[in-house]
Amino acid sequence: MHRGRGDSGQNQAERTNTSIGDALVTGQTLNWGHYKRFENMSDEHIEALKLQDYEKLEKERMERNAWKAAGELAKRGDGEPAPHGFITCMVISRKYEQFYCDCEYLSAYVSTKAQSAKEKLPGHGYYSKIDRFFTDHCKEGNYV
Repeated sequence: MHRGRGDSGQNQAERTNTSIGDALVTGQTLNWGHYKRFENMSDEHIEALKLQDYEKLEKERMERNAWKAAGELAKRGDGEPAPHGFITCMVISRKYEQFYCDCEYLSAYVSTKAQSAKEKLPGHGYYSKIDRFFTDHCKEGNYV
């Protein structure tokens, strides 16, 4: 890996993105406006909107555009070469489909200090394996 021009990439994600290079920087534009303002709405309905309704519709439209753009980026990046193999890109739209769908159990495990109490929590076997892996193979600190 190499650092970007001006040495601006001081964290791991920035250095990884710099090392990927042309796989993600193709010069293509990203279409953001897939969903237009007031799409499929009549003039009467638009005129009847209150400020709160407008703000809610605008927020929903921006969110739909963001997910659509994320899907487009995932299609472009998936399978592209990376420093140690290939990039895997995916987009998930629902919170329960995310990697940490067991947030409440994970939070309880991390916030519990006593080992005997951790052993009684749901997911202890899985979380303790991950914890042991990080303890054995990873070092915390700043990259300088």
